[in-house]
Amino acid sequence: TNLHCIYGEQNLAKIPFKTDVTNAILYHHEHADGTGPFHKKWDEVPLSARIIHLADVVDIIGHSGAFETQRWDVVKQYLIRHTDKLFDAASVDAFFHIFSENEFAAFKDDSFETKLWEIVPREKQAVDYKSSFTSRHSIGVAEKAAAFAAYNGYDPTQVQKMYLAGALHDIGKMAIDNDILEKPDKLTDEEFSKMK
Repeated sequence: TNLHCIYGEQNLAKIPFKTDVTNAILYHHEHADGTGPFHKKWDEVPLSARIIHLADVVDIIGHSGAFETQRWDVVKQYLIRHTDKLFDAASVDAFFHIFSENEFAAFKDDSFETKLWEIVPREKQAVDYKSSFTSRHSIGVAEKAAAFAAYNGYDPTQVQKMYLAGALHDIGKMAIDNDILEKPDKLTDEEFSKMK
């Protein structure tokens, strides 16, 4: 487990996030009481890592049987029984505040993924804020990728994934300054290094 966490953290560090994700993967198997692989207690672990840990366990329990009422009861009892041991009370309380049996049951079919796709913005992507060209280009690529996938007979879920892949294909531009992205002249060696 330690190597999985260490390598995951190293891979995540290469991605230019806007927020601090330090230790989110490194400590995502830590237990609230400090009995995890790195022996960190819940107050030494970032909230993001604690959420991943709880979600990971809920996913495992859900997939060990059908996502139905009896599984929901198993999840509830497991989280309650292991509060302050495996999971911190704040994370468990937050989970029960926003998650119910209905949402849990939605995992058994495509309804959860369908709802998720409904809230994914289609007209405005994060990279749109870099330039108007990027905005038009990303949406154009997304629409064409989805249309091509549909033409080739992919199922609706795969078509949606192709749309998202097209919309995000220029995500690397988020880490590059606009004065480089939109420079009308040839890039200097230093600017080209930043692009690489």
